[in-house]
Amino acid sequence: MSQNPVDSNAEGLSIVEKAQKTFYSHGTYSSSPPCDGCYDDKGTFCVWPVAVFAQAVVDGARIYPKELKGLIPKAFDAFKPYETREYPSVCTASKYFDGNKDIYFDDNAQIASAYITAYEVTGDKQYLDKGRNIVRFLMTGYDASGEPGGVRWHVGKTGSNACTTSESALAALRLSKYVPNEAKYYIDFARDCVKWVIHRLQDPEDWLIRDGVEYNDGQGFSVNDMKWTYNQGTTISALSTLYGITADQWYLKEAEKIIRAVCDPNTTIFDRDTQPEFRYYRDNVFFYQLLAEGFADFLLFCGDDTDPKYAKLTQEQTLRNQVYIHQYLKDPKDGLYFQTFEIFRITPKLAEAFDALTGENRKFEPSDGERAKGKYEKEPVEKRPLVKTLLGQGGAARVFFQSARVNPKFQ
Repeated sequence: MSQNPVDSNAEGLSIVEKAQKTFYSHGTYSSSPPCDGCYDDKGTFCVWPVAVFAQAVVDGARIYPKELKGLIPKAFDAFKPYETREYPSVCTASKYFDGNKDIYFDDNAQIASAYITAYEVTGDKQYLDKGRNIVRFLMTGYDASGEPGGVRWHVGKTGSNACTTSESALAALRLSKYVPNEAKYYIDFARDCVKWVIHRLQDPEDWLIRDGVEYNDGQGFSVNDMKWTYNQGTTISALSTLYGITADQWYLKEAEKIIRAVCDPNTTIFDRDTQPEFRYYRDNVFFYQLLAEGFADFLLFCGDDTDPKYAKLTQEQTLRNQVYIHQYLKDPKDGLYFQTFEIFRITPKLAEAFDALTGENRKFEPSDGERAKGKYEKEPVEKRPLVKTLLGQGGAARVFFQSARVNPKFQ
């Protein structure tokens, strides 16, 4: 008996509505008990989960204006307690207090993109102004020397990374569409960012983007070889958008290289302890959501011009992740989602499901990210209560909204 197909956008809507009821109260987002993404025992969220969820709200409001437009002011007013006094509209990682300089460029790049999307959906210029303020701030983090170059990851730290640089490029490109007299300025900045990521961080052996560059106590710098889905996704999105603007074949060819790499189950972003046909990303939904967006952006801007094999790879990889996340990460008890692709780390039952799927004999290895924090951290991980997170719901909702651009429904 065949099941009815799942509407990917409708699944995203369901997650947003349930998460709003679960985590929002009195003008802010919090969790009781504290969970992954919280920074105190009261369950107060860092700004990053708020940013991912706000982006999910505006993603969904494009498709469901009646249901979600009313949530936009609530989701975006939640940024106000994080806003600095020093840089207009820029947010600190925790709620602002006098002297708080804990400012991450990647957090703010995501916030900028969310504001610009909110402007697209509502036409309310306050959101565009805030997005522009943040993009101008992001540009101050760019190291034009090239040694090492890129956009810094933190105002008080050295070193640059892929996600900060590519996400800053994306925010600038999104802004350029709405500020035509400044567009060249933002496009040139994005071009420099993307070329730096490819030149400095792409692994020539597998074409994947590495995490970033780190200073070594005055002894130069080294590349952090860690590879994550979000670094691939943001770079694909930036390359694809630049191709859409410039028609320069270099951007298309570079995007194709990364598409090929992220669809190859032999590369290191996959869990390679299983047979190739059962390999999924070694990651979380809150990171993968940016690769889901990268897949959709690649087809939007490059789909007509790319070799059909890359379009097919993109569509197939998007589909297998829609199916996997919906089947294994959704909790039927409440309709909310767990975070990790490594389902053997969620519950013993899901560890059994993983073994049934893959033919492996993987033991249950409880993930700290799926368990309550605060007072519960005194207990062994496996004895802490399972929890859902705002970061996980924002990530899962975005996966389904962005993947719907590729596969509106899936079986």
